[in-house]
Amino acid sequence: MTDNSVVTECDLPEAPDKVWKALTVPRLLAAWLPDAVNSEILAAEPNRLLRYRWPGREEDRDERGRTLESVVTFELTGTESGGTHLRVVHRLVMAASSNILAFRGRGRKPVTSASSVLKCAA
Repeated sequence: MTDNSVVTECDLPEAPDKVWKALTVPRLLAAWLPDAVNSEILAAEPNRLLRYRWPGREEDRDERGRTLESVVTFELTGTESGGTHLRVVHRLVMAASSNILAFRGRGRKPVTSASSVLKCAA
């Protein structure tokens, strides 16, 4: 992890294709990660890797008034049990040192749990 990144990893019981669907179908993505809906896709390898550029919100500014944007990478790996190992790297593109701790501590929570969205992705 670099100074301006947060890395999260988890194992999900759903297969990579189902997790991929939850990350790429707009209505499912909006329920799980509402901040990602207005994002730009930078890279996509179906069922394996997805990278978005997330625009910063109006309140996400550094001390110079610049909007803080993020690049979020989702890496999906199939597990022996048929599920998915999900690794998420959330990196600030422009980050003033005073904002990094606020970013790490903010902990935005999804509106809907991942398991609820993945059930809909079936």
